[in-house]
Amino acid sequence: MLIASYFATAQNIIVYDSVNNLSLPYMAIQFGDNGIYTDDKGSFNLNDITNDSLQIDIFGYNKLLLAKNNLKDTIYLEPKTQLLDEVIITNKKTEINIKQSKRTKMYGCWSISKETEIISMFKPNKKIENTLIKELSFGFNKLGKFDFPEGKITKPEVVVRINIYTIEDGIIKDKIYSNLKIIDVLKKDNVVLNIEEEGIYFSEEGLGFGIEFIKYVNNDPKNPKNIRPALTKEEYKDFKANTILRFPLNKNQPILQLNKLLNDGHFDLTKKHKDFKRNLMIGFKLVK
Repeated sequence: MLIASYFATAQNIIVYDSVNNLSLPYMAIQFGDNGIYTDDKGSFNLNDITNDSLQIDIFGYNKLLLAKNNLKDTIYLEPKTQLLDEVIITNKKTEINIKQSKRTKMYGCWSISKETEIISMFKPNKKIENTLIKELSFGFNKLGKFDFPEGKITKPEVVVRINIYTIEDGIIKDKIYSNLKIIDVLKKDNVVLNIEEEGIYFSEEGLGFGIEFIKYVNNDPKNPKNIRPALTKEEYKDFKANTILRFPLNKNQPILQLNKLLNDGHFDLTKKHKDFKRNLMIGFKLVK
């Protein structure tokens, strides 16, 4: 961990990559048990930090711990050297295509608010173990009229972060991939990621695939408060899957099990159903 201190000269602070000098938008700034995101220009307001110090610990960069009263107007993050597994591509390879399941009518999506992440953990069978992930696809449902209490919005673009995690003993551990995407909440959207060059393989323990809702692109207060990642009730024949909800900027908020919420009868529509299961609707292209 690097300890840094700077002289404060401004309330607005911009976070930069120290190598290419580009600002880092939508990055998490932690302080105490809470946090905020930088905006689209990589900026945040120092007045929003309610502790004497802040921490920046984001994927791909060395961790920083900073004293609030010594900050100046810029922070530079040092990229972390990523040691990737060697990816060997040969002419004799088998591609496994696992298509997205059909959209489910009842609870075919889950409404998540800003600063929330929904993660489905996939433990593969023997057939899928050690396969290279070539492509991922995530489905999103469009918002309904009841999601617009302030009337129709004109700029429906939303910033989400797609994350991939290792799993240890059934628990999310290390983030190994992260990518920002813009989605349109007024239509059924689909995010496709080609990640073959990242060298990510399905281990025996499995992997976690998350959708983190950052914010709407514009700051109109009339914007809806949610997005709706698509869910499926279909069983994945090549995986055992389980889905959780967590809150990256709030350390006091416990992790929630999505299917437990449904089966505990918190929602009237599910009270007559037993063993109600939902997971993120994800498609995979794998190479073996």
